[in-house]
Amino acid sequence: MNKIASRTTQYAVITLNYDLVLENYCKYINDNYQTKGEIKFNPQEYPADWAIPPLAKLHGSLDTGLIVPPTWAKGNNSKITPIWKHAYQILKEANHLRFIGYSLPIADSYIKFLLKSAVVKTEHLKSIDVICLDKDDSVKKRFDDFFEFDYYRFANASVTDYLSPLSELYSGVRQIDASVRMNDLEIVHNKFMLEYE
Repeated sequence: MNKIASRTTQYAVITLNYDLVLENYCKYINDNYQTKGEIKFNPQEYPADWAIPPLAKLHGSLDTGLIVPPTWAKGNNSKITPIWKHAYQILKEANHLRFIGYSLPIADSYIKFLLKSAVVKTEHLKSIDVICLDKDDSVKKRFDDFFEFDYYRFANASVTDYLSPLSELYSGVRQIDASVRMNDLEIVHNKFMLEYE
């Protein structure tokens, strides 16, 4: 997900994973590349200025010890409720939504409720892109049925397919003084989605 203001792309992440892949990736980038500032996420709150990308982990996180299994009764857990409110605020303010590797399973009614309730309140939503492997067209059908939105696109592709072009941009660039440009993600994303239109 991203929010665009004054030609600056800002990101937020909502994830159903409780692992530390994103946090470890940020650490790797900070340790191996030159950046204009430390690359990190803000898992604690929804910042109005999005200066540090918000991260909402809907099932908890290994580093906090809070792991909540997927159930409808999330509201009964006082520790996870603020994270869901955080996610709701992110979705409500987003200009672009990207689902990467998420198949919108039938059983995920709690996620569907969160998405519907937030997207209805989203005033500036410009696009919805889904990147997910779909061997039998069932994933695309679920998203097609779920979203009635003119600017929705679906790419039947793996997360690896999606991230490979970005990885190729920086292959061979391993020096600490190498600069990472975050707008490369936007260029790669748009080019990738055009291939599936």
